[in-house]
Amino acid sequence: MCPERAKVIIVEDNPKKLEMLAEFLISKGHQIIGTAPDKKNGLALIEEIKEGNQPVDVCLFDAHLTERSNGEEGKELAEVAREKFPEVKIISISC
Repeated sequence: MCPERAKVIIVEDNPKKLEMLAEFLISKGHQIIGTAPDKKNGLALIEEIKEGNQPVDVCLFDAHLTERSNGEEGKELAEVAREKFPEVKIISISC
């Protein structure tokens, strides 16, 4: 179960959707600890947060970071996040 004020990472390639997700989560009392626009930056963000020992509660990833990825990039991010943060909730979205 996530705490009432979750610390969230968001990886979303659409800037408007990223902004909308962040604003919505903030409005519900959650803290955005990092965002990234693509797989490469998402992986770097995960490494940076892990190295800094920052707590993370939720990783929210776009399942289709590129139209060509067929969900593979989001899946890869989820696998890395699970490895680095085994206790974290992973949410994969597609809209």
